[in-house]
Amino acid sequence: MARETLWLCLHLPRLGLEHWLKSDPEGGGALPRALSEEGRLCQLNTHAQARGLKPQMALSTALSICQDLNVRPRMPREEQQTLRLLGDWATVFSPDVSLSGSSNLLLQIADSVKLFGGADRIQSAAVAGLQAQGYSVSASLGPTPLSAQALAEAGQALSLEALRQALPDDPTLSPKARWCQGVATQAAPLLERLPTASLFPRGTTAKLLEDLGLHHLGALRALPRAALQARLGREARDQLEKFWGTKPDLRPALKARRAFYRDQLFLEDAVHRGGLRFPLRRLCGELAQWLRDRQLRTDRLSWRLQHRDHGSQTLRVVLAEPQGSAEAFYELSWLQLSRAELLPAVDRLTLRVTALSPCEGPGEDLFQRAKRGTQETPQTLLSRLFARLGEGSCSGLRTQDDPRPEHSTATLRPRFAPSPRGAKAPTGGELRVGARAREEALEAAPQEGAGWRRSPRPLWLLPRPQRLSGAGAQPRYRGKALQLRQGPERLCYGWWDHTAEGPGTPRDYWVAQAPQGPWLWIFQDSASEAWYLHGLFA
Repeated sequence: MARETLWLCLHLPRLGLEHWLKSDPEGGGALPRALSEEGRLCQLNTHAQARGLKPQMALSTALSICQDLNVRPRMPREEQQTLRLLGDWATVFSPDVSLSGSSNLLLQIADSVKLFGGADRIQSAAVAGLQAQGYSVSASLGPTPLSAQALAEAGQALSLEALRQALPDDPTLSPKARWCQGVATQAAPLLERLPTASLFPRGTTAKLLEDLGLHHLGALRALPRAALQARLGREARDQLEKFWGTKPDLRPALKARRAFYRDQLFLEDAVHRGGLRFPLRRLCGELAQWLRDRQLRTDRLSWRLQHRDHGSQTLRVVLAEPQGSAEAFYELSWLQLSRAELLPAVDRLTLRVTALSPCEGPGEDLFQRAKRGTQETPQTLLSRLFARLGEGSCSGLRTQDDPRPEHSTATLRPRFAPSPRGAKAPTGGELRVGARAREEALEAAPQEGAGWRRSPRPLWLLPRPQRLSGAGAQPRYRGKALQLRQGPERLCYGWWDHTAEGPGTPRDYWVAQAPQGPWLWIFQDSASEAWYLHGLFA
């Protein structure tokens, strides 16, 4: 069993403390900070350790030694939530990720070795990724999940350089088999020398082993199986067999969630907008990396600002098209925060993204990159307008197949790409622009063929037709006769529209010229023979 699996353990010894310190651009500054549990210190930063403070020190003693110690109680529930989020992140290396305890990520990477070019590269990339997120990590490979965890927690990781040199030189073996055998061989002596406390840290079993004088796991392995079970019990024997790989250690893998969620606590209350800049930029960067790893994009961000005394506030950022750029997310989110009336103080910032779409970018030409450097795209401009003025600040126009001038166009929200979650292509409620939309428009134009489409239409259409003086065949505008230049064009008014208040009588439209020179679009009602002004040409 040990030769068929390969595990990587990522141990995060200061998970809760470092998640708290992430909101500070200096990682906590020069102040000593720590977490406490049951009246004792449990997690400390380097500044607290430099003052002589140590884990398990009584809180009263620590405060007497370091009066400026900034300490807060440990929150196991939030640590578990953070570990779960990091587990989602770790699925980029392996689909088989599980949580162990309050600070361990276990990755079954045997099937990922060939993809990444070696288990050492997977470990290096995972450690670098966690460190970039502000976490200190101790990592180790192992033939079983318990062995990898014990080595990582003890700080006795396998040497990656020595491991690569010691891989079996057998061309008939697959990369997976070579790495599994190499790790099992290199880990065996280290596992023999591990203290029994690494597997049984406390409880009756730990006390019994201490009384028997069994201090290393190698000594336990040398005992007969029946005698071991008789003295330690079946549960401890099963634990040892899973550790050595003689019994399967089945662990449920995390189910990847199709949503992004990050929650950031603040060291101190942010009482002005500038205090939100750093955590805002950090969360936008984490979102961009998360989207990049999964080849996704989003056009909607939901920010939640909270304070223990002032409640919560939600701000939504809408983009003109799905994107994956950290700078775009940060710029638009900051614009939204700048114009909003925020809480008096903020001590927690949460980012949630659920509207996701596949990364399917349009094809680029040879010179498109140079154009982007000198000219902004319409999508960027619209996104900024949404952030500054609101989502309803911009609207587009589309044509409708209706001869009535009042109903020939409609307003709609601009959109430059299909909606997330595999929504259908826009019909009457969305406007698409770009090469595909232009091609569709050119293909559809010859098929319209209606005569009224080729007739002139004014650029300025009045909201309501304006009554003109004159009767018969001689309309008048501002007291002067108009010259009828083109027409008539008869338009029937709404006999097919059951939603209208009532079908109107047919109208005869003319293009007329006023004595002062402007060109007008007028019509004569066929029932009353009255003349009306409906539009002006540019």
